[in-house]
Amino acid sequence: MDAYFYNQEIDITREALLGNGKVDFKLYRNKNEGEKILIEIKRASSSYLKKGYEKQLADYMLSTNYKNAFYLIACFTDS
Repeated sequence: MDAYFYNQEIDITREALLGNGKVDFKLYRNKNEGEKILIEIKRASSSYLKKGYEKQLADYMLSTNYKNAFYLIACFTDS
């Protein structure tokens, strides 16, 4: 995955410290505002699931001035 992003001139940072916590992934390309993205991932069973999408991701976006973000919810089953 790193090679793909490198070839596309996209910088990807895992567990980026943003002042009020760590976002799972921070991506940007050429410092272009339209090409900056935050990605936060939570398990569906997480006790912080609701807080994550109501407050945490919005706080990350405000602290970084990023306008684009994704909140991914991972669901796992026993089968």
